[in-house]
Amino acid sequence: MNLKLFFFLPIVLLTIAVVSGCYSQRELTDIAIVTATGLDKSEDGKYVQSFQIVDPGNISSGEQAKGGGQGPPITVYSAKGNNVSEINQKISKKVSRRLYFSHTQLLIISEKIAREDGLDHILDAFERDNQYRSTMIVVIAKGSKAEDFIKTLTPIDKNSGRKIVKSLEITENTSGENIKVNLKDVIDDLMSRGKEPLISGVELIGSKEKGQKMDTLQKTEPESLIEVDGMALFKNGKLVNWISGKTCRGVSIILKKTKIFNVNLDWKGKKNVIAYQSIRSNTDVSAKFQNNRPVVAIQIEIEGRISEANVPIDLSNPKVLVKLEKKIEKKIQKEIYAAINKAKKDKTDVFGFGELLYRSYPNKWKKIERKWNDVYFPEVQTKVGVNVFIRQTGSKNKSHMTELDS
Repeated sequence: MNLKLFFFLPIVLLTIAVVSGCYSQRELTDIAIVTATGLDKSEDGKYVQSFQIVDPGNISSGEQAKGGGQGPPITVYSAKGNNVSEINQKISKKVSRRLYFSHTQLLIISEKIAREDGLDHILDAFERDNQYRSTMIVVIAKGSKAEDFIKTLTPIDKNSGRKIVKSLEITENTSGENIKVNLKDVIDDLMSRGKEPLISGVELIGSKEKGQKMDTLQKTEPESLIEVDGMALFKNGKLVNWISGKTCRGVSIILKKTKIFNVNLDWKGKKNVIAYQSIRSNTDVSAKFQNNRPVVAIQIEIEGRISEANVPIDLSNPKVLVKLEKKIEKKIQKEIYAAINKAKKDKTDVFGFGELLYRSYPNKWKKIERKWNDVYFPEVQTKVGVNVFIRQTGSKNKSHMTELDS
């Protein structure tokens, strides 16, 4: 027993000595945590990258309560270069700490870059650098510079990067008018056979100058707001158009990005008096060749409840419920067709219909792949079926207006 201990003890001690430390450790005081970054294009054609660096002391409510943290919760540095790698070298001259990207939640790309240069070249640096996470969310700065969003201070969250990510999560889950797309999703779509990228947009409302001052955090009604708005359609890596509103919801339903949303209904000549809220939904998309022409079938199943009825109506009557279900089905079907027709008009398959054909018919797909977006996709025949079920009507079958009307 002692002999075994004699041989194994040095090995155990050596192992502990080797694994107890971390060769790549960095002290918190030596790094600058980047929470969001933005890319713009200067007038001379070079790229400008902005880095949103969080100040843990100033963003902490506990510090503010103690009288500290009086400065802005973030600091923004920018640098210009021919590419992202060159910018990262130049920014080191301005920041006294090493930039740390493992907590970067958001990449904002200006609309100008997305339209003129596209995404193919600029995303390579972010994918290649293992500090950036593939789950980093990507958005397009709509009508403004990406730098303006990086510099804006936002109430509640204080950090505009975090605010945008959380807003995308909420709108994707509750309305479907925006979707949360990360770096991996965009790159996968760029490399895909038969699917183009679709990225949510962000818009700056109000004064960008006032939104960058600490005063904006002291007001009950901010003078500058960041709003997630619309989706950017891409073709061959470049932004070609925007969609918004209910058309976005049609896209989200096809892509299975949203399950909970509201539908307003008219009843007996009165507009938007009944509200239907989906509880769960499922979308099945299939594609095939019929007479050597591509055909896509979309079947949507939705279950939900009546969340509001501002009109005399008897929801205990099965015939009334069936009539409401048919009205909802027609409305959603109309949104789906509007989304498909919009993409067809712009000749960009953001739904992945081509990808389905490629997987099922690889040999036939090879013959039409190069002409898919411009020739075949705009002419693809689509069949949309929607089945809606009202599972709940709330705590009352009859609106109080029914009783007042009687």
